[in-house]
Amino acid sequence: MARNIHDETGPALLYAKTLAKSSRNGFEKSELEQHIEHTMEKIRSLSHELKSNKQYTLNNLVKDLEITLKKLNYGDAFSYTIYKNIDEKHFLSHYQYSQLKAILNECITNTIRHAIFDKISIALVCKNNKLIVSYEDNGKGWQEDKSNIGIGMKNMEERISQLNGDWILHNNYPNGY
Repeated sequence: MARNIHDETGPALLYAKTLAKSSRNGFEKSELEQHIEHTMEKIRSLSHELKSNKQYTLNNLVKDLEITLKKLNYGDAFSYTIYKNIDEKHFLSHYQYSQLKAILNECITNTIRHAIFDKISIALVCKNNKLIVSYEDNGKGWQEDKSNIGIGMKNMEERISQLNGDWILHNNYPNGY
């Protein structure tokens, strides 16, 4: 069933995306193209879920974050805390899980690449049937007059939007992010 969904909808949506792309005359992606891409990603993810025996929980996300942080913390270069007030057995779709993991990995990567830091804090809290994720480091942040919003930040914003979420970015230059 998963293969059939993937095989039947993929070409149809790709054709729709091609039609939408041809009508834009080289300018930015239209809202229609973005919606088609988002729909294609959801179908791929749903197909993966149907084919997979793996079910993801919020606890899996926390454990994967811990693994990532341990791997990247070679020689105990920094400290980290993960605070959680969640139903650890709360299921996530493959799509939700992969998007949340990618967002948090981008946060960690940005801190390691760009910040002079020694502490990372991550909090996951379920409140009113919503997941609230906070990420913080004690690095330098970035100067307001510089445009440091790169592709990684734009990708995070898109992923959060695709999850029907909102994000607030606090830059506390020179005392962290």
